[in-house]
This record gives sequence, C-alpha cells and structure tokens, in this order.
Amino acid sequence: MKNLKVKLPIGMPPPTKLTENTKLVPDRLASVAHQFFLAYIHAKRKAKRKDGIYMEPWDWFTVNSKVLKGIGSVNYRQYVAVLVTNKVIEPRLNSEGSESYLPGQRSKQYRFIPPCDLVGRFTFREYIIKDVRTISSVLSTRDAYTEQACQLIKSASMVGVSTAVINYLLDSLQNLELDRFYANEIIKTLPVEEQDLQEYLIDELSTAIVMDAFGHRIHTWVTNLKKELRPALKFKRSKGLCLIDIKNSQPYFASIAVDPKIAKVLLEHEYVVIKETLEKTANPLEKEFTEDCRSGRIYDLFAEQLGLCRKTTKILFFAGVMYRNRIVVDTAAKELSVAFKAKYPMTYQLFTKLRSLNKKELESIKTSLIDRTMKSHQNFRSHKLLPLLMQRAESKMVFNHIIPAFIKRGIGPVVTIHDSFVLPVEFKELAIQVIKQAFIDIGTEPPMLSVEYLS
Repeated sequence: MKNLKVKLPIGMPPPTKLTENTKLVPDRLASVAHQFFLAYIHAKRKAKRKDGIYMEPWDWFTVNSKVLKGIGSVNYRQYVAVLVTNKVIEPRLNSEGSESYLPGQRSKQYRFIPPCDLVGRFTFREYIIKDVRTISSVLSTRDAYTEQACQLIKSASMVGVSTAVINYLLDSLQNLELDRFYANEIIKTLPVEEQDLQEYLIDELSTAIVMDAFGHRIHTWVTNLKKELRPALKFKRSKGLCLIDIKNSQPYFASIAVDPKIAKVLLEHEYVVIKETLEKTANPLEKEFTEDCRSGRIYDLFAEQLGLCRKTTKILFFAGVMYRNRIVVDTAAKELSVAFKAKYPMTYQLFTKLRSLNKKELESIKTSLIDRTMKSHQNFRSHKLLPLLMQRAESKMVFNHIIPAFIKRGIGPVVTIHDSFVLPVEFKELAIQVIKQAFIDIGTEPPMLSVEYLS
C-alpha cells in the first residue's frame, strides 16, 4: 500500500515523541492532526469576508467528529487530547467552561495555538504515514466523505447534463498539469494570508468534480486556483493555453435569465417559478440594460459615474443589486443601488418583485434558497433568487449548449472556470465562433468575450 503524505503544524513535536509510553500509534496521531489542518484550510477558504480579508490564524474553525473517529478509530478522543495537552490545538469552551457540539453539525470548534511571532499565516511541514492500518482508515474515511464527487454523473443527469459532457470534462481535467515550480514562485508574490491556501491546493491536485445544488456550477481544483497562478497551467502535448472569458457574465446571465423568451428555453424548471412575475411586469427589462450587459461595459459605466475603480464597482454591484437582501445597509452599495434604479428603473422594479416572492411561491426551489443554518423560514426574506437564476443560466449555457458544441467540433481538451474556458491556444478562433453561435442558437445576442494568453 502506498505511503500517504500529511501536513503537521511546524511547531508540533514529532508524533513518536508525543506517543511515547502510550499505546497510541504515531502515524494515527499524525493523521488526526492532519484533519485539523484540512479543517483550517477549508474554513479559511470559505470565510473570506466582504472586505476581502481571510480569517486570521487564531480564528475558530469546526472539525467534524465523525471524520475524526473514522481517521483515529474509537480512540480518537485520546489522540485529540494529546494535541490539546501539548498545546497544538485548543478547543472552544462554552460559558460553563466545557466543550459543546455545534447543533446539527456533529462538530466542535478548535483553533491552532500559534507561535507568538506568527503573523498572517501558519506554516506546516510534511509527514509520511507508513502504518498500513492508519492508511486504510484514512482512505476509507476519504471515500465515505467524497460521495458528492462520486455522485456527480447522477447529479448532473438530474439537471440535464449529459454523461458525454461529464466524461469530456473529466478527461480534460486529467490532461491538465500545473508547473509546480513556477506556481510556487508565483505564490511567494501573493499576500501572506493567501499563501497557505494555494500551497495546499497545488500539493493536493485532485481530479474530483463536484456540482453544487444552488447554481448547478461545477467545481474543480482549477476553480479554486487564484487567477495569478493560471499561467502555471498547461495541457499535455499542447503548445500553449488561452482563457476565453465572458465579460461581466453575471449581469449578462441575469439579464437573459429574466428575459421570458430566453428563460423558457434555458431555464425550463425555474421559469415555471418566475413565469407569473415576468408576465405581470410590463416591459420587464430595458433594452439599454440588456445592451449594456451584452457589450461588457456595465461595470465601467457605474465606475465612471461613482468615481470608483472597476474592481470595487463589481463588488458593490453584487452587494447592492445582484446579491442584496431587501434592505441594503452598506452605504457604498446603497449608492450604487440608487444609481442602478435611476438608470434602469424597470429592471430595478423587476428585480425587486423577484426578491419579494415568498417561500410558497418558490416552493419547488426553496430548498436551494434557504441557508442550511436557518432554524426556521423566518429569515426567508434573505433568499437569493437572482443569483440562483443567474448561476443556473450560466451553468445551463455552458454544460448544455457550449460544451456539447465543443465536443461536436472537436475542440479540446477544455477546462471550465464557471464562465471561462481554458483550452489549447490553437483552438482559440474556432472556440470563439462556437461560443457566439451557441448564444445565437438559443435566441439571444452573444456577449462580449475576452481572451487571455496563459502560456
């Protein structure tokens, strides 16, 4: 059986030393400690705040006790206790001074105890696990908790993505490589708080593909890779890569997702939910809005009007228009929301009506819209219908129309990054032609595309 590599905090004493004079297995202790590393990385990736700041190294993160038991056996609490006693990790205590599970998650919260001079990130070292029984536990637990990846083809078929498309994407991902030396050089130039995320990502490249239930987007290690590292990508036997991107794709896909003649073709299931609202709204979209989305200039228009940079405008556009709740509290986002209402009053009115739909009207898709952590439907007012429609329109277009056309025309391999396509540079012109034609075929004008040469 092949040895496994795990990550341990740089300040953690050797597992052999920590298990001296006990019946505990050093490799099993290391594998349990590695689960805290994985939980920390996962939490850090998920916890990027609105201001763009990642969680701090001393922030709390959750660790699933079922996973710890699978890795550490029935004695997993003893291994966790060793890590706590030796000040590697610290459990979060409640007001009574005892540990407690988070409701519904079978998890406790922990944090690493960092060195006093640590700023911005943790440093981890590599450790090799050789114990056969430990390796077997790790692999079986990994299999049990990656069922969502194994179920991709089933999930994809349920939303109309063909097996041929999934196999094409899997084959393409297996042909994609990363120049690790070049990638590590790029990582050194990133902000310090982002470096450990990317270091872990390039150390653990996986061919797993997962489809999320919300927007039906497909996620791979490439979708998690920071764009600064994309020049390190390469396909086997390819002369170079390019990335074709749909400009301001989120407003564009929002515009076609609420256009009745397009939505009934592209979003058959979701259209049933919004049909009545669209039919009751006279002239639901301004022609100017759809044109500004199609031309790829909508962010630039508001950036110029508000005196902001494009990147900031894009963030505020999401907060004030696309991803907003009914009430916008952020002053800058509210200013953009007001500007949007003045420029596109009919579109603003339609978006407001869609946000006002209640859980009964959204019955068939409400499970996708309600946050899992909500105890009841009282907070349903914060549902994200517009982002759901936008993301599903994007996914349907990519996986039901564009990728099948790529396959038919012999373009490939191709890896998707949501609304972008990474492909060999020799297919660039043909791919652009195919993408534009796919939009024309569903009855809409194609969006503006941009091309970036990666290598």
